[in-house]
Amino acid sequence: SYILRRTVCGLTTKGYNRTFLKLLKALGSETEDIPGELRSGLAALSGDSSVWPTDAAFSDAWLSRKAYDLKTQRVAHILRSLSNAHMTKLSEKIQIESPLTVEHLLPQSWTANWPLPNGEQGMSELAAIGADEDDERATASLQRYSLLHTFGNLTILTQELNSSVSNAKWTTKKPALLQASLLPINQQLHKYDTWDEEAIIARGKSLLEKALELWPRP
Repeated sequence: SYILRRTVCGLTTKGYNRTFLKLLKALGSETEDIPGELRSGLAALSGDSSVWPTDAAFSDAWLSRKAYDLKTQRVAHILRSLSNAHMTKLSEKIQIESPLTVEHLLPQSWTANWPLPNGEQGMSELAAIGADEDDERATASLQRYSLLHTFGNLTILTQELNSSVSNAKWTTKKPALLQASLLPINQQLHKYDTWDEEAIIARGKSLLEKALELWPRP
């Protein structure tokens, strides 16, 4: 939880060796509750090099930071853990033998098949950045780009499924995902008739609730 939260928040890993050695020395040989003492010690740390991010800081990073900028394996691990967390004793056990890749639900190349909420075609990120401040199409495009790489817009698929639906419209992509993938994280897409900024934010918050349970802070 400590390392994952710091990773999501984009905090440095440079001080980990020094931090953990210091904590281990502080525990002492007579400590009965080593896990509890270690959690307390980590929670007391401060500063960007060692702080354990609070729920507020973690939530803000989860909903707004570009998660796709993290190492792909880490993002895939996080999404897979979230998917597994939705399994209950009533669920069938799913054994995954093929590697899973991270996929954008709203694709990175979205301007051709994914119009803006008002129906207009979106602008490239570079063009939107250079547009006038009062250009509504540019503002809407930048809003979409700001959500594109967040956890709310990411999922895990087999490479074959990923390639087959990559830039397709939602009316094509959604049924393909639901038919081919049994993962809970994908089956929950049933409830989204459209996939837009509102849906990305809503799904991001839903995944965040589970993330806070999986990786709590004392």
